[in-house]
Amino acid sequence: MKKLILIICLMLPCVAFASNNQLHLSKGLNVNYDEPKSLVHSGDLLIFKYDDWYFSHELVDAKNYYQPVDLTDVDVDFFQSLFFIEKRKQLPEWLSLISSELSSSFGIKNDNKDVKKLDQMTVLGAYSNEYGQGNIFIIDGSQIHHININGLEANYKNVFNSIMSK
Repeated sequence: MKKLILIICLMLPCVAFASNNQLHLSKGLNVNYDEPKSLVHSGDLLIFKYDDWYFSHELVDAKNYYQPVDLTDVDVDFFQSLFFIEKRKQLPEWLSLISSELSSSFGIKNDNKDVKKLDQMTVLGAYSNEYGQGNIFIIDGSQIHHININGLEANYKNVFNSIMSK
């Protein structure tokens, strides 16, 4: 299984690679994970499937993440604004409305946000009981990683807590 994970990750365009149950997202960032039942790679998406839940990783493409809006050059502020209303207020009104809509669709609220700093990186996450899913955005310099967890809140917490700097 480890050879399969390594082969699949090598096919990714310098996005990430895996070894010893660690997904290496960048030179300073790891996600530890339990051995998945299966691993699926589709385009820029890497999906770790377990018995009753899964999580996926993608490197955010600012130009194409939220069609038809190109978020290039505002991506960091935009993804922070999903979690922080004060950041949202600093955006142009039309972009603030999009941020509010996307934040709501992810189920992000004031009482379900998780935030942690890892060196120069910021990890922002929220779990929605209503949708049974969590979303984590990792702002790593000019790169933004999106991890989506579909399953129980405990699975979300495990993934969030397993994100570590090297």
